[in-house]
Amino acid sequence: MEKYLYRLFIALFAITSFSLSSCSEDDDEPNNNATGSSFTVNGLPYSEHPTTGASCKCVNYTTNGPTCIQGELYPAGTNEFELYPHININIVVERIDPSTLNDGYTLNLENGSDIEYLTDVMQGTDYNQYVDGKITFQGYTNGRATFYFDNVKYAERDNESNVITLDGTMSCEYMSI
Repeated sequence: MEKYLYRLFIALFAITSFSLSSCSEDDDEPNNNATGSSFTVNGLPYSEHPTTGASCKCVNYTTNGPTCIQGELYPAGTNEFELYPHININIVVERIDPSTLNDGYTLNLENGSDIEYLTDVMQGTDYNQYVDGKITFQGYTNGRATFYFDNVKYAERDNESNVITLDGTMSCEYMSI
């Protein structure tokens, strides 16, 4: 009798586990491209991988220090769990408060920006020499600041002829630490 109760319990457990799963996308977290409709790196579309925590942020780290616009972006359409290639963006701008900034404001870029294009573990290119372009503030809604990158170009530290171009709209979670 105990043997049959054990089997019945296992069968009920299996049936219950199937009834709690879902086939449709009903996740609480949206699985869309939060960087906006068109963010490109050297003309190729890039996006966040929110499932793995790769996202864009606008951060004020200190009381009087500058603001950093940061993003970890992957080629659009790649698997959420592929790690490479990807780009780490850390652009330092004047200190801003998106909740009080006027739409259309052009940000002043400051020293310390760094863009890493990573192709594998410890392999990639570091771009940190500002060349050209501008970043414009487009708005602030629901804790997210939106910026437009207009042909923002950075050159490689040791090879100024190697340039990376960032273009398009990026929506960033705003935080002050």
